[in-house]
Amino acid sequence: MPSHPDSFELYDLRVEVVATGRPMVCNHHAGDFFELRGENLTLPPGQSFSIYALAALLPLLPAKQRVT
Repeated sequence: MPSHPDSFELYDLRVEVVATGRPMVCNHHAGDFFELRGENLTLPPGQSFSIYALAALLPLLPAKQRVT
């Protein structure tokens, strides 16, 4: 827990594509992922991630990085 009352801690996140048996509508594959460390989003070398899938996820990520 942060020591200063006006501070907060961010969790690092790994967001991974999981197959569900339904067709995927964007050009990603099961196992594709990106990581969010602090405010920095990174992809593994040579991997891409759909901007449309990312646009759907971006509003949710800051809340998932904090204690709820």
